[in-house]
Amino acid sequence: MGNQTSRAIEKTRERRIKPKKHIRRHSTATVGCTPLSISRPSSPHSFRNQDWLDSLTGSFSSSYTNSTDHDPTAAAAANTINTIASISSIISTASSSKASSSTSTSISLSKTTASRLFGASQSKPTSPVSIHCTPHDPRELDRLQRQHYLLKLARKTNCWAPCPPQCATVLDIGTGNGIWAFEMAAEYRDAKVIGLDLLPPTTQLGCPKNLYYIQSDIHQLPWPIESNSVDRIHQRDMGQMIQGKQWAGVLQEMFRVLKPSGTIELVESDLWYHNPGPMQQTFHGYLESYYSTLGLDVNYIQTLEKWIVQAGFGPPEVRTLDLPIGEWSKDGELKQFGFIHRETQKAWLKNKKSFHVTRWNITSEEYDCAVKEVLDEWDAYQSFSRYYCWVATKPTRMNI
Repeated sequence: MGNQTSRAIEKTRERRIKPKKHIRRHSTATVGCTPLSISRPSSPHSFRNQDWLDSLTGSFSSSYTNSTDHDPTAAAAANTINTIASISSIISTASSSKASSSTSTSISLSKTTASRLFGASQSKPTSPVSIHCTPHDPRELDRLQRQHYLLKLARKTNCWAPCPPQCATVLDIGTGNGIWAFEMAAEYRDAKVIGLDLLPPTTQLGCPKNLYYIQSDIHQLPWPIESNSVDRIHQRDMGQMIQGKQWAGVLQEMFRVLKPSGTIELVESDLWYHNPGPMQQTFHGYLESYYSTLGLDVNYIQTLEKWIVQAGFGPPEVRTLDLPIGEWSKDGELKQFGFIHRETQKAWLKNKKSFHVTRWNITSEEYDCAVKEVLDEWDAYQSFSRYYCWVATKPTRMNI
């Protein structure tokens, strides 16, 4: 793969000397800057009254906490203002950073360095350890926070499935930093929201009383949840956590805990970028090889609908959402979302730097140069990520 990387870099250099017009499919995302509606929790729960949301994003400011205790309308307005301010701060910071770096001299990867990337010098994993950072890594929490709000703004909601029934039990599989479960619990006060994760969040400020966490490995079946006890199940971004052979069991377990006529909503994305440049294609080749060592199915998207039906659910409703990576879109809203999406993907590469440098056996500067090539290609080739959403219902009566 070293020769492939060298050719990718040479093509990149040729493109800079003699630019070509790349005709690429534009994003089909339906977007809109609808206000984020998180009602102020009435009071913090005894063992969940922590402050990680406030310290990471600033979306829940001290003024919001102090002035909206008894006014849900003011709480929603304050949250909207704080969220927009947070996003504006992100854009302003990155724009100034981009301007300051434009005068610096660019560094190109040498052929010797490129030939070692993705080559035989990679260290082999001794066990199927995930490529992800520790869930409680503050940098990764911050990235997941921004990614959550990006998806919420693009979808104009936290879920495409029907609203939970009154007094429903909602289960969030692989809850991660807990932000989705937090917002659902705040919005649906009469519901019982449960976040299930191997390492659920240990700190949350103003956590609603109807939000609970269960520490459990979703790969270990059965889950500590009673059969036919859940009305709604939500799962997002677990494609890099569930092995190909485990998907059938996980979906069957969802079917077991879900009530008849209950609904599941799965939101997953392709494990690669669409319209990749030469260097990004080389990254894809490396990641595909590495994912295979972990037992992950890089094409799980194509078979997920079949697994859902085989688990017993009715035919799912499927939606797609394309999000641009970078500011190449001519649409104002897509340009804004493309900027934020680029920053979250850039943060992903930065957060995984130590892992990749060790595995590729390259220097920190060499990795930074490879990443810079990828960042340039996102705009040049109009790259985008594609998300999929499956909504399926458990039949009221089972066929005998």
